[in-house]
Amino acid sequence: FRGRISSKGDFLTSSPPLPCAATGPDPAAPSFLPSPNLPGWRANQHRVLIPPSARVVMASLFTRIIERELPAEIVYEDDHSIAILDINPKAEGHTLVMPKEEVADFHALPPEVLAGLMNAVQTVARGIMKAMDTPHYNLDLNNGAPAGQVVYHVHFHIIPRREGDGLGYRWPAGKLSNQRATELKNIIIQQF
Repeated sequence: FRGRISSKGDFLTSSPPLPCAATGPDPAAPSFLPSPNLPGWRANQHRVLIPPSARVVMASLFTRIIERELPAEIVYEDDHSIAILDINPKAEGHTLVMPKEEVADFHALPPEVLAGLMNAVQTVARGIMKAMDTPHYNLDLNNGAPAGQVVYHVHFHIIPRREGDGLGYRWPAGKLSNQRATELKNIIIQQF
């Protein structure tokens, strides 16, 4: 079973899809399952129908890589973290570093997992600098869909950079008045 992970986090393979209840009647399916023609219902890879309101929690693609269920080019691993080459790199050497514990949000990482992860990020960044012969890189974390997260397993991108590589890095700058800055500061301080 070989394939690769797309930039949207989907596992791609050249194998035909497995039959499922959503693609037509399955004589082996239990009769208590709702009809696959119900609007919004979907079938998972195990032919289990999922209602539209259900939030399915399943192993992320990264957990499946960590458990060696999916292939990846592993460049670093310790007891708590792993680093793999991105299959859709922004630059040669683009690497993803993640904790082995599956946690979707950065702010939800237990302190000991965070400490190990940040040590791994620094170790991998040093290795990438040497391997790619550049002291420059972007360190990126996308937390949540609006921020660009597509695999809900905390991971950092380390993207090697070179002068003139064309990748860019600037977001449009906004304006912040002194009054609004003070308001925001006070709102944030109240959260601690």
